[in-house]
Amino acid sequence: MRPGPIQTPWLRWTVLVLSGCGVLHFVMSLGLWTVLLKSAWGWPGKTRGEVMFRLLAQAGPAVGLLVAFAIALVLAGVRRRAAIVWLVAAVVLSAGALVYDVSKHRYQIHALTTHGSEHAYCTWWWLDDRWLEPFGFER
Repeated sequence: MRPGPIQTPWLRWTVLVLSGCGVLHFVMSLGLWTVLLKSAWGWPGKTRGEVMFRLLAQAGPAVGLLVAFAIALVLAGVRRRAAIVWLVAAVVLSAGALVYDVSKHRYQIHALTTHGSEHAYCTWWWLDDRWLEPFGFER
């Protein structure tokens, strides 16, 4: 038995908007990963291979989450109820990936500034570590 169409317009539009926001977020994220990978390409010899492998491994979740949000977007566009399942799964996986990256300090750029230690994440490009201090995460 195949799942039927999304019946209510507001639910369909909610899924479309949220999925679209997820797609835009991870497209921007992969753009930052591309810039970082391009800069690492110029490194010499064995170091370049190791760095590229680590960067590609860390970019993997962003690719997977982009695909999940894109599937939800397409399914919502054709009014399939499975879009809701894909969207919920993508949001839950995104939250899990964010918590894992922050708790394991999987940032891509580290800088010492006048404000202290600053980190930049490619996947979570909007994240500021200072927001997490009240929750017990250290910078």
